[in-house]
Amino acid sequence: ADHAGYAGALLQCIGAANAPDAHAAAVAIPAAAALHNFVRNRWPNRLPSQQERESTRMAILQALVVAPQGPIVKLLAESFRIIVTEDVTRAKCWPDLLPALCQAMQESNLMVGKEQSPVKTANALVAVHTLLKPYKYFQNPGSEKEAAPPELEAIVKALLEPLLGMLGILATGTLTAAAAEKG
Repeated sequence: ADHAGYAGALLQCIGAANAPDAHAAAVAIPAAAALHNFVRNRWPNRLPSQQERESTRMAILQALVVAPQGPIVKLLAESFRIIVTEDVTRAKCWPDLLPALCQAMQESNLMVGKEQSPVKTANALVAVHTLLKPYKYFQNPGSEKEAAPPELEAIVKALLEPLLGMLGILATGTLTAAAAEKG
């Protein structure tokens, strides 16, 4: 765990969760648990380098949005939460997070078709939910005594368009299904 590349190696094992080989997929859950423990114990100050920190956090987001449903998503989301809490909420040092998350949402299977995208819409929404968790107590940001932090406003501004696109597709599908039931 003290060597550069440890997190990357674990993420490669986690990536095997989508592989047809059952043995490779079986390694993914223990690797996700090990990655979670690594992030929990070492983020951000006990990583070998700033470069590894940047590549690890982006790789965790990428792994999260394509992971199969179940314990791997939960472990990756918890690892992502730890990183978001430190690097977005406290240190404000992850400028490429919002563009990457918007891109994942726009390239998700709901938006482009199930066969065309490995990015799972549900997982992208888990990442959005995880990103917004630290701000859940800002229920009335219009109130003067409870002004929203600037990073929350930036998050909402960046994610609103992709979220509305998803909502539009879901609403259209629901209306189509309702019309088919009546017809």
